Amino acid sequence: MPTVLRVANLRFYFFSKEGPRAHTHVGPLNGGEHPQMKIWLDTLEVAFLRGFSKKAENDILKFVTKNKEIFLRSWEEYFND
Repeated sequence: MPTVLRVANLRFYFFSKEGPRAHTHVGPLNGGEHPQMKIWLDTLEVAFLRGFSKKAENDILKFVTKNKEIFLRSWEEYFND
């Protein structure tokens, strides 16, 4: 489960055995189950959301949008190496 970034109390990561469509998961830094979010990197759409407030969802989407290239580079380096 590669971690891409740790920011504030959040961890941005993906699972090593997931499908080919690039995305990131977002969860608590402490590794707890909730809240959780999954964002497709090509469209920046939320694929899954549980436990985040609307404000937190928007803040996370803005952060991922701003740092999209970092997330895509990490995905490509992991799956294409």
